[in-house]
Amino acid sequence: MNGVMVVIGTNDLDEYYEMDTVPVMGDKVVCKFLETKVGGMLANAAAVYAGYGCKTYMIDCVNGGPQSENMERELRECGVDTSYFSVDASLPDPRCLIMLKGGERVIFVMDRKKRDLKLTADQGRLIAEADIVYSSLSELRAFGAEEHITERIVASGAKLALDVEAGTLAEPEKDFLLLGWADYLFINSGSHRRLSELYGGDYGERLREMGAALVYTKGSRGCSVYAGDGEPIHVPGYKVKAVDTTGAGDTFNASFLYGVSRGWTLRECAEFANAAAARAIGFMGARGGVATEAAVEQFKEQFLTGGNQS
Repeated sequence: MNGVMVVIGTNDLDEYYEMDTVPVMGDKVVCKFLETKVGGMLANAAAVYAGYGCKTYMIDCVNGGPQSENMERELRECGVDTSYFSVDASLPDPRCLIMLKGGERVIFVMDRKKRDLKLTADQGRLIAEADIVYSSLSELRAFGAEEHITERIVASGAKLALDVEAGTLAEPEKDFLLLGWADYLFINSGSHRRLSELYGGDYGERLREMGAALVYTKGSRGCSVYAGDGEPIHVPGYKVKAVDTTGAGDTFNASFLYGVSRGWTLRECAEFANAAAARAIGFMGARGGVATEAAVEQFKEQFLTGGNQS
């Protein structure tokens, strides 16, 4: 595997605010504006993967305005090839509002209004040549007939990896079939709860029978990997002070897939991804995880030596 990855996703502008308290429904809170940074879950992952020196392409549909051009430029500076972007001037500038409190955050994703997109011939050829295609159900759904694009990815021989977010599970029956097409599913605590609600507690076993490896991310508690009939793999997390957890999951997913591209075992992939994500939350901004393999290994060695793994 040459490690060429194609990411189908959105490049966002992240607006950061500090909350004076974490609200519940009906509350009012005071928010102090901090800064604006370029982000977007899948775009963050693309930047991290490219940081390891792997050829990384991204497919997106943008409005071509000044903000869009600036975000695209920053992505290119991270080493991501954006030459396969398409343009629709009617689309809004994609934005996320990120509310911070004590290193944790709540993210509000503004509707990107991407609907009924069509793959161009060049984008189709790019996917056909990829080793890994990374996306989410919501991004695939933007192409309308998402089952067709998913079948096309699988038919190309590429490994399909999906970031499973609770809010992306909009059509339960169809979504489960699409999840079953994937080789790797990245599942956080929120999406695990939602999957259990929709499909029952045995959903993981059923997806594994369909061929998917399930990677559960647990923040500071590490991660677990379930694949086929093998024994589950549990890897502890790291005791680090969080500056900003935004993008930690994106860093984990991209770093795990980097290990896949290198032919590492699932345990080695998980250990490396855990370290990369723990290192990333020590920086402000969703792309704090952009680093070299050597930088992540140095971080891992430092913390293993110091006994700071949970």
